[in-house]
Amino acid sequence: MMILKFKHLFILGLMILLVLSGCSQAKKFEPDNFSKDDLAIIKEDDSKFKLSYGMSRTDVEKLLGNAKEDSMNSRISNYDFGVKVMYREDSVAGIMLTEDSKEIYQTARGASVGMTKEQIKEVYGSKYALGDHNIDYIYDSKNDRFIESPGSKEAEDLEQIYSMSAMVVDGEVNSIFLMDYRMGTRMD
Repeated sequence: MMILKFKHLFILGLMILLVLSGCSQAKKFEPDNFSKDDLAIIKEDDSKFKLSYGMSRTDVEKLLGNAKEDSMNSRISNYDFGVKVMYREDSVAGIMLTEDSKEIYQTARGASVGMTKEQIKEVYGSKYALGDHNIDYIYDSKNDRFIESPGSKEAEDLEQIYSMSAMVVDGEVNSIFLMDYRMGTRMD
C-alpha cells in the first residue's frame, strides 16, 4: 500500500514538472515577445542541435564543419545547407538562413524559409511587425521593448538591439536574418 502511494506521488510530481516546463517553454516564445533566445537556429530533425548568437566560431564549426569564407565580406562565413554566420571577434553576431536551408533549419521559434509573411506573423506576432513587403522585428533588450528604429547610437548600444528580418519574394520567405543591430547596420 505504501509503495502504491509513493508511486502515485512520484507520477504526480513528474506530471507537475512536465506541465511547468511546458508552460515556461510556451511562454518563452509567445508572439509579440522577443529575447536573445530568438537569435538561434535549430535543425528540424535534431532537437539537440542549436546554433546561437554569441557562440564561438570554434563551437559553430563543431556543429557545422569548416566554413567557406564569403568572397564579398570576410566577416561572413558560408556553411553547407544555406547557413551563413556573421562573426565579430570570433563570436556569432548574426545568422542567416538562405533558400538552401529549407526543410533543414529553422529559427528557435520555428520560422523557416518557405513560409509566408502571414505564417511568420503567427510565430513572431503582428503587433510589432514592420515592413510592407518584407517583415522585420526590432527589439531593444536593454529597455525591454520593441522599437521602430534604434536612432543614432553607439556601436556597443546597437549590440543590445536584436532583429529578425524575413525577406519575402513572390509571397514566400526566401531568407531569414537573426542578428544584433550593429551587425545588421554596420556589418561589424
